[in-house]
Amino acid sequence: MIAARNFGFGEIYGTELDPFYISLVSDRLAGHPGFFPTAVDGRSIPFGDDTFDVVVSGHIVEHTADPASYVAEHLRVLKPGGYFLLEFPTRFHTRELHTGLPSIEWLPERVRTGILLSIGRGAFWFSEDTRKKCRAITDTALKQISLRRVRKWVVNSESRAALVAKGRPGPGVVYGIFLKSR
Repeated sequence: MIAARNFGFGEIYGTELDPFYISLVSDRLAGHPGFFPTAVDGRSIPFGDDTFDVVVSGHIVEHTADPASYVAEHLRVLKPGGYFLLEFPTRFHTRELHTGLPSIEWLPERVRTGILLSIGRGAFWFSEDTRKKCRAITDTALKQISLRRVRKWVVNSESRAALVAKGRPGPGVVYGIFLKSR
């Protein structure tokens, strides 16, 4: 939210699931006008259609129960002519960014999940730390995300948007910027 202010944005809304973080951000930004930390339920954003000029989401989509719905919901609150920046760990990287393990995110979902579950349950000889990290991936239902999948979700959403820029800001991380049609 502070970075958005530093780029010149006026009213800045930040969404969060955890009440602790809403409270923390509210306390930290108390006395600074134009910041609005907002609690969300993880399924919908409590704003009307076509509300925001810019929507930014960084490293959240892979943690959601339904990434396609997450993308569609963010496009819904975006005004026509507005930009949606979505950044996330790519599934096509040598390291899984959340755990640091060698990545198998590129494998088909069933194969990848089967391997993670097997290692996590101790079916193979791996350290307890590795088994714990594999369980963390499966227990949190961490999703495999790629820009190709995101583009498909955008096409299948009710909003019309086009990918206008993409990039790799760091190892294992990609972003896409989508422009919502007028």
